[in-house]
Amino acid sequence: MKYYLTIPLITLCTLAVAQDVTVKFGNDVCSCLKQINLEASTHSKAINEQVGTCFVNSATKHQKEFKKKKVIDLDKATEAELTKLWEYVWQQCRETGLATFKRRAELEDAEADQSFQGVITVCTGY
Repeated sequence: MKYYLTIPLITLCTLAVAQDVTVKFGNDVCSCLKQINLEASTHSKAINEQVGTCFVNSATKHQKEFKKKKVIDLDKATEAELTKLWEYVWQQCRETGLATFKRRAELEDAEADQSFQGVITVCTGY
């Protein structure tokens, strides 16, 4: 009977410890995102780069702990695993994430509007 209780207990403890590192990771990324000056950003690419830098720097900081606690091996991570890691970030950082991506969308729209401006040349004489 002891063995039947031991396995679920170990599993729960492992999940709790793994969750600690993902919470720390999410908080680190969120802190970094909050430091981005969204109003000063004039290109969506710049925001993408800053968001990516926040993620990579925080992931690198926690890489050994991720691997040790079997959360994710960043060297071999699949797209699904990275998506799951982003989900941890957005759970910790919903408001900042929404503001960041809203600003990026505004800049993308403005960039698209500018890309369609130009001169239309009519060719005659065929």
